[in-house]
Amino acid sequence: ENLVAKVRKEFSAWCENCTHSSDPKVAWTPETKEQLDRFYVEKYLFSFEALIKAELAVLKSCLRKGGSGPARTQQRYFDAPGEARYDILPALSNTSFSPLVDLELCYQPAGVTRELAAPSRLTAHLRALQKQHRGKHVDFPETNHLVRSLIGRGLYGHALEWWYRAFTAPNSIHVVCLEDLSRNTDAMDDVTAFLGLPPHDYTTVLSQGHYNVRGNEGYDTVTATNYTRELRIPVSEALRKELAAFLSIHNEKLFKRMGRVCPW
Repeated sequence: ENLVAKVRKEFSAWCENCTHSSDPKVAWTPETKEQLDRFYVEKYLFSFEALIKAELAVLKSCLRKGGSGPARTQQRYFDAPGEARYDILPALSNTSFSPLVDLELCYQPAGVTRELAAPSRLTAHLRALQKQHRGKHVDFPETNHLVRSLIGRGLYGHALEWWYRAFTAPNSIHVVCLEDLSRNTDAMDDVTAFLGLPPHDYTTVLSQGHYNVRGNEGYDTVTATNYTRELRIPVSEALRKELAAFLSIHNEKLFKRMGRVCPW
């Protein structure tokens, strides 16, 4: 049963006084459509704040000292028998460093020791969201990775740490802060030098502007270099401060590893 048919069926039970046809080919009146919108918001939609709160709680618990993240990662990659281990990984379990963490394991519900069977299975914070809002349906599509990692996919340090452990020679990894690419040519000059390529003048390219800029997506139109667009995330000030404090800890570790600070 697809989502549209499921919503129509549940809406029919919810809106007892609505006059409409169950036949999807029959158009509904504007009044019924308005009621359907209210029903969907009430039963299916979550605020951005609710999603952030639920994920933040899971990540804070997983990544704290003594949390489940390092333990699950150790079990999954270093203690697993035979085929589950990767040849390179035993060398990465150097205890002189802070523990490695596979962030994907933070999203697994308690008691699940392997990967989720399918993307559509509810992750730990979505299950918590379901318990907190029992009158709502947690029914995300199979692309819910974008929803379930609103915060996690921005914790770059945990993903990069695996690469830093694997490539230990000095200057084997060069990280570029995206914001630096629009300021001047220094960032591209550094990339050119790191790759051992001959110097190139990027001034003309930079002065022309950028493609695929947030708020002006696509590659058909050039966006001016001085283009700015403020993005205000719709969350409470209390949650904004809590999230900022959480991110600052992980960003500081990342910047220390990189040897420089990104202008975030």
